[in-house]
Amino acid sequence: MPGGRGSDQDPHANLAWIYGFKGAPRTEGPHGSAGGVTPALVDYEKAIRVLEPMVAADVTDVNTQRLLALTYERQAWTLRNTNAAFSLETHRRQLMATERLVRLRPDPPVQVYLATALRSVGERLGHPYFANVGNTAAARLEIERATRIAEQWAAKLPPGEGTWYTGYCYSTLAGMLWAEGDIKAAIALQQRAISAFQSIPSSLPNWREIQSELGMTHVRMANFLYHDGQHENASHSAQQGIAIIEPLFRQDPKSVNLRQHVMAAWDQSGYAWLASDPRRALRVYRDAEQAGADWLPAHPQALEILEGLAESRSGIARAAAVLGDVKLADEKSEEAVANADSLVGLDPGNAHYRFSLALAYEYRGEVMEKIKPAIAVQNYRKALGTVQPMADADRASYLKFRLVSDLRDRLKRVF
Repeated sequence: MPGGRGSDQDPHANLAWIYGFKGAPRTEGPHGSAGGVTPALVDYEKAIRVLEPMVAADVTDVNTQRLLALTYERQAWTLRNTNAAFSLETHRRQLMATERLVRLRPDPPVQVYLATALRSVGERLGHPYFANVGNTAAARLEIERATRIAEQWAAKLPPGEGTWYTGYCYSTLAGMLWAEGDIKAAIALQQRAISAFQSIPSSLPNWREIQSELGMTHVRMANFLYHDGQHENASHSAQQGIAIIEPLFRQDPKSVNLRQHVMAAWDQSGYAWLASDPRRALRVYRDAEQAGADWLPAHPQALEILEGLAESRSGIARAAAVLGDVKLADEKSEEAVANADSLVGLDPGNAHYRFSLALAYEYRGEVMEKIKPAIAVQNYRKALGTVQPMADADRASYLKFRLVSDLRDRLKRVF
């Protein structure tokens, strides 16, 4: 969205802009949410308290509406990992402010920003990749609407800029199709996202961010292909993602966003190789774990990294079990559960965290089946107790019902 600074004439708008500017570097930019979450939230709240009365007094002031929407967006983004419900509420405020702005200035950049606000609401409602409150059907509707708007208006932006928005919408919507069980449609749409990102010229100022997102579209495609039974293609797609993301991470290891992406890429490649080459899977899972373990002690607020560690450690445990390393399988699966459980403790209302905890329980049960069947049963029951209420409350989620079915089958087998 254009602009984003205060008015040259209005000291109150300038004050709000200063608060927002102070908050942004604490949680945004190239190093992501590495720290400063609480001070940033204080700054954003100060900015909002200045701006909301100004908007109420003059709803026709474009600059103030724009600045309020941007501040809501920053606040919501900062809240996402610690309070998904409040983040959703704040994104909805961003959406309302943006809808008012569209009525005042319905030009292409504002329309595309409206699509961004809608997509953010959808992600927080129930997207499986992100912090969410567990409403898959509502999430799908908002993200579909965002995609339609992006397709309509993005072509009217400068070359490359609009393609970035549509590519991101395609990838996000593909994730929703996967969540609902339509894997073929998810693969087709993810390919459109890949094509969109590949077509963006390297002259854009956020080229590295675009490349990192292209890498992640390959990583997510690998996940879709694996669940479609295309295991060799899944491995190839994961390698494509790693080939893009890993050099970017090596160039900027202080970027929490790139660290999160490279961990996800390594974890996905480990998942793809687990059955055919468990030693190779174990190596890349260990690489992912090391990337997280190196970062987290000095950056405890980087919760994306803690979440990645839980996944990496579950992967190490599963590979170790296949290779017969009972001690390592027991140790790492227990660590993974502890990591996932600590995230749920931070935000019990975050359905993404709770689903990840259910998976950690399931994988601990899997590796303990032949070691200590009683512990396996205990963990399968914990997983089922975690995910069953979520599935009952979110009938559109194929992923949740699939996990419930898998867990019941596992319990029958152990018994």
